[in-house]
Amino acid sequence: MQVPVNLRASVTGSFQLLLATGQVIGAAVGIGSKDRTDTGAYRIPICINLIFVFMIFFGQAIIPESPRWLIYRDKTDRAEKALWKIHGDRPDAAECVKEEMEVFNQTKDDELQSSGKDATWGTVFKGGNARKLFVICGILICQQVSGIQIVFSYITVIAQDLNIGDEFIITIGVCLVELFGVIISFFIVNRFGRRPLLMSTGACMSVFLLIMGLLGVGNYTNEAMAPTYNKVVIAFYFLFTFVFNLAWGPLAWVCASELSSGRVKNKIMSLGTACFWISAFVVTFTLPYLYDDEPGKANLQSMVSLIYGFLCCLTVVFVYFFLPETRGRTLEEIVYMFENKVPTRHWDEYDTSKMIVPNEKRHRFSGDIPEHLENLENKEHDNKLMKLDNA
Repeated sequence: MQVPVNLRASVTGSFQLLLATGQVIGAAVGIGSKDRTDTGAYRIPICINLIFVFMIFFGQAIIPESPRWLIYRDKTDRAEKALWKIHGDRPDAAECVKEEMEVFNQTKDDELQSSGKDATWGTVFKGGNARKLFVICGILICQQVSGIQIVFSYITVIAQDLNIGDEFIITIGVCLVELFGVIISFFIVNRFGRRPLLMSTGACMSVFLLIMGLLGVGNYTNEAMAPTYNKVVIAFYFLFTFVFNLAWGPLAWVCASELSSGRVKNKIMSLGTACFWISAFVVTFTLPYLYDDEPGKANLQSMVSLIYGFLCCLTVVFVYFFLPETRGRTLEEIVYMFENKVPTRHWDEYDTSKMIVPNEKRHRFSGDIPEHLENLENKEHDNKLMKLDNA
């Protein structure tokens, strides 16, 4: 499906919004059915889940194919028809369709020239695609080792252990905070960019986790203060959840989707998603052994946050050195910059005017061009390109 550049992060990030909404619904259903002693205790949650299964199944029939996807499969006529559906109500629709078709075909030809005709699995591990794969797998793994599984998987158990209130109410409260954080992220992602948001929120999350871990240590050394420490720990879990969903929740998938653009997008995303689930399995499998107080287990409880606080610091380092800034870039520009091996630190200022059809960026936006793109157009392109190529 064709999405304007300025809406791409919000549309892709809606995945996290729907996930958060589902968790709120799930928590509410759990509260409503937890006291039942009949078969409705499990049948009601299952039946409610089936509603969304049918929505997904029948909803696929009305989702249009992406013009880019059609171009890469040599279905040029269908791609052009899809673009006419998108731009048909514009006075300059013919020009928009023509220019976008030229850009899509040019990008496809450039990729064919650089990596060969067949988009095989071997192509994934060559040239710019190998770098894409590394960054995508890395960012999705970072999302899982950032400590969020403590909240997703253990918040009910943690609230019960800390003994500060109804654990089910606390769980639904955390889910509501998650939902609020995702909604706020839609308004800031294009204002601040992917890298600054991920690094700043990652740093905050690291601090929150380390504080929670140190408070867990305090519970052992000062039992009189334990009730106060426990309340502060829960407060930081709420803060952590909110900050995570400002950036890492939606943006990890946004970045993965943007960076995987090209002929082998499906293959790269498949491997990236596999890394995501493998890392999620490792985290959720080891977490009980680290947290629980049963014989043979580490019994770290809140102190387990110290481990994930350190790992969260590493995610900030990964973003700084390896994750390119894709704000305001078309998918064709992203492919072009990977193929030209643009260093991570130069993505935000790199000039792609030599590969983009004139005014192509303008047609991506329904309103005015964002300020950072307007400024880019006013730069001395040739001089900057030479500087960056020589860097």
